[in-house]
Amino acid sequence: MSSSSRSLILSLILVATIMSFLSYHLYGFKETYANGGLVNNSNLVNNSTFASPTTNTTFGSTTNSTFAAPQQTTEPSTFASPNINPTLENTTTSNSTSTSTEFQQATGASVQPQGPPANLAARGTINSLVTVPQTKWIAAGNWSMDVNKGNLTGFLTNMSFFDERGTATHTHEFLNFRPDADYKIIAQLPNSSLFVRGVMDVGTNHKVVWKSVPTIIDIKGGKTISISVNDKATNSHFASQPILGVVSNLASGLKVQITPAKSTVSSGDDQPINVTVSDSTSNEPLAGVKISGVMIDASPGAKVLIKNMNSTEPIETSKIEGKKFSGVTDENGQFSVTEPISTGKKLGTYTIVVTASGKGYSPISEIETFKVEK
Repeated sequence: MSSSSRSLILSLILVATIMSFLSYHLYGFKETYANGGLVNNSNLVNNSTFASPTTNTTFGSTTNSTFAAPQQTTEPSTFASPNINPTLENTTTSNSTSTSTEFQQATGASVQPQGPPANLAARGTINSLVTVPQTKWIAAGNWSMDVNKGNLTGFLTNMSFFDERGTATHTHEFLNFRPDADYKIIAQLPNSSLFVRGVMDVGTNHKVVWKSVPTIIDIKGGKTISISVNDKATNSHFASQPILGVVSNLASGLKVQITPAKSTVSSGDDQPINVTVSDSTSNEPLAGVKISGVMIDASPGAKVLIKNMNSTEPIETSKIEGKKFSGVTDENGQFSVTEPISTGKKLGTYTIVVTASGKGYSPISEIETFKVEK
């Protein structure tokens, strides 16, 4: 065999060997790619090369482990059972608690009394702004609150509303406040804050328009007051906005008791009137308290007085028609006067008005009635 023939045979054998080797490895790679590659992502779980982090750290990640072995990850369990994930559970509890707390604060349920029941007379001014789509209303006026042994005995406001253009005005009165039975005890907190929930009547231009309106009164730090009325119960008149004001005086109040000697007298008789004044917190009698009073006949009666009682200011008895009297309390906190019931006067209900003022106390007015018969 010639050398050229031998070279040709060797070349053919080499080519055949190379082609066989390439064919084997190309077929093997194709099978691997088909069984574990991108043809079907689900095949990743059947291919140890891609599923095993030790073989391929790139594909052996959390994503692969999720597909390859769901039982090895806690993510599905997190949503299947919140108890397995304390973070989610705590978040839910926290949100629930927060929402519950906010709701309780809005309704007064979360307010826990601290310290002794409040005994005070609070006075202040209304300085508020109510914004509605058409304009802004500037509210100005006065308010008063009286609390005796934790019981709200009086809350009144008188306000004038002016639109920002200065072209319109009207008044509003908050009166006849009745605390909720469950929250009638008001506590003076360490920071002189008070909170009370109840219902009251709301007047416009001195006429009651909305009755028994759910209301929250909130005094903060002894400096500011917020009066929130139910929006639906007032036909959205205040646009869901609280009436705001400031506290000008927050102190222990005077307690005034008027006692007519007789509940019923005859025309021509005398009527002894006894007045006792004490500190509303300690109930100690107060000496030297100035007393100004007036006895109003059955005609014209107490209608004018009742209207004036909607005012937050003490009643000026000197401006009321009737039999006037004055003096100071003795060492027992008492003052007495006897008023004759003249004949010829109209029979019916007579009204006694007393305004008391003492050093260190805000003046306070009280009324009492008795009947005159033949």
